[in-house]
Amino acid sequence: MQIEFSEERWECVEREWTRFWNGEQKRPMVITQMIDPKTPPVAEHRRFFPQYPLSMSADEIIAIESKHMERIRWVGDAFPSRMMEFGPGSISMYMGASLHVSDDTVWLEPTAKSLTEIDARVNTDSFWYKRVHAILDAALRTWGDSVQIIHSDVGGGLDVFSAIRGNENLLTDFYDDPERVQQIARTITAEWVRNYNDEAQKIKDYCRGTASWVPMFSKGTTYMLQCDFSYMISPAMFQEFVMPELHTLCGHLSDPFYHLDGKGQLPHLDAVLSIPTLKGVQWIPGAGQPDASQWLDVLGKIRRANKFCQIYTTPNGARRVKKELGGEGFVFVIGATTVEEAQINFEALIS
Repeated sequence: MQIEFSEERWECVEREWTRFWNGEQKRPMVITQMIDPKTPPVAEHRRFFPQYPLSMSADEIIAIESKHMERIRWVGDAFPSRMMEFGPGSISMYMGASLHVSDDTVWLEPTAKSLTEIDARVNTDSFWYKRVHAILDAALRTWGDSVQIIHSDVGGGLDVFSAIRGNENLLTDFYDDPERVQQIARTITAEWVRNYNDEAQKIKDYCRGTASWVPMFSKGTTYMLQCDFSYMISPAMFQEFVMPELHTLCGHLSDPFYHLDGKGQLPHLDAVLSIPTLKGVQWIPGAGQPDASQWLDVLGKIRRANKFCQIYTTPNGARRVKKELGGEGFVFVIGATTVEEAQINFEALIS
């Protein structure tokens, strides 16, 4: 595989992201990852690994992935990476949820008709667990430290729970059997840690660090924690059912971030910001909402709590945030049509 990323650039990535996590970086971090339009597409490439035929070996899949990787350009603080993308909440595949695949996406459907049917332990003998690790192993063997492998999208504990049980059923369970819900939630948290460690043990033997799906590089351990299910629950329920997990996982990781997704999660922001060991918050306004750069009150609140803040925005949006709130502590993910355009944006934002 011939990717356009030198050892000198990797050294810069490690240095600049370490400065960021240590609170020493005075400029914003700026990430642009793009396909070089001058390169021909790889017809066989798929976004999600389950979309590849099951008859295809892990090594054959990574060979296709390698061809696709050669088309990507990384500008600014971006770096070569590939996520073990089996869909959000993928750990639920190991606990009985049913994975479905189409040409466009993958999704999970619940199978547990009651709480008593749920075995929330990772089944390492399951087909999908073995498939994930076969592809992970092949990627690491092939790419070594030239590509940062990103953990599979484990998801948040209640997101995993709802993938097994179903949203409406789980909401009812909160009232009908809260003690059993708490018990299962604690098991899922422990299995989350176990699954993360299983993958991290392999990744650290080859890669330079860890990364989340944003991606942000860390020499330690990082992940984008989340609870999209919290859109449907009150702040009191968030305190009872979500905060224990977040405290546990933030204590397990050196550089944890939280994925705050949509207006419905804003009532939980104060609770999230109160976690001492949480490093930062990603703000996603949600479909149909103004660009993240327009939510200066939310972004300012995150930064005043001494947390880092990551957003997806436009170059103009990033400039607006930098002008109003300063660039320090922010991570901007912005698009571009050419490498030259991306480099100009990067240099303007860090000056």
